[in-house]
Amino acid sequence: MKTYRYILFDLDGTLITTEELIIACFEFSLGSLGLTFSKEELAANIGLPLREQFKRFIELSPHVMWTPAISYAMFYRFRKLLYYHKFSPLRSYLKLRDKKNSYKNESDEGKDRRIIVTTRDLDHLMKRHMDYQKLIWQHHVQLFPGVSTTIKTLHKKGKHIGIVTSRYKETTYLYLKKLGLVDYFKVIVTPEDTKYGKPAPDPIFKALAMFPHERTEPKARTYQQKQNHQKNSIPDKNCLANTLYVGDTAFDSEAAYRAGVDFYRVDWKMTTFSKPSNKFPNTFPIAPAKTYTEKDFKKLCTL
Repeated sequence: MKTYRYILFDLDGTLITTEELIIACFEFSLGSLGLTFSKEELAANIGLPLREQFKRFIELSPHVMWTPAISYAMFYRFRKLLYYHKFSPLRSYLKLRDKKNSYKNESDEGKDRRIIVTTRDLDHLMKRHMDYQKLIWQHHVQLFPGVSTTIKTLHKKGKHIGIVTSRYKETTYLYLKKLGLVDYFKVIVTPEDTKYGKPAPDPIFKALAMFPHERTEPKARTYQQKQNHQKNSIPDKNCLANTLYVGDTAFDSEAAYRAGVDFYRVDWKMTTFSKPSNKFPNTFPIAPAKTYTEKDFKKLCTL
């Protein structure tokens, strides 16, 4: 069986149980806006950075002019005045829009619940979301069976192991410290470390760049070219060939595929609402009818 020098792990749903925590937090934060979604809809985007998950449920306003001074209450009052004005073009537009919406298909049903918020309001919403998560996480977060033993064994064997997650840095370190695993990972990459998160390959490249290994770099003609190359450098083929990424969602498998590394999908059957995609290849496929167990996860110790 092929062995690997670098083994990168996703966090949520791979090493720790957080699906119910994530769903509970979205129900709280989106509920504060009067929005309700099913658990299937909320769980479908687990694996993306938090901001990207929110963008699936709300719409960001392209008009920055509303952000500094005008609250939503003022905006809707102003719109109400325009609507009831004697010569209201807004009333004509809204009536026409409502008429078009009445012919919508069932596939557009979810779009009716999307509301428009500004970037500033989204930041406040995310903060409220994370504050609530810090209050209740201890009731939900725990390690999957065999995770602690596997991580410690890989570390003892001298493997370069790291975390590549869509969870933000603060809670990532908080959970790993409380669970006693933070010291075993040489590299931890979170959304703050890269411009693009999963399913882009950038987080995996960032993690590999932080490991001590040789890399082949072409000569740069100018200083600026050298700076650009160091900033956006991609690990060499030998490094990628010796890397395994372990995750549980379609976003993880796509990131591994786009990065050119092998992928191992874990399936704890805890993510009951997530639907992994078969679009991207899995280096170690799992039969659909097979129950994923602690023994399966511990096989990583042999790689």
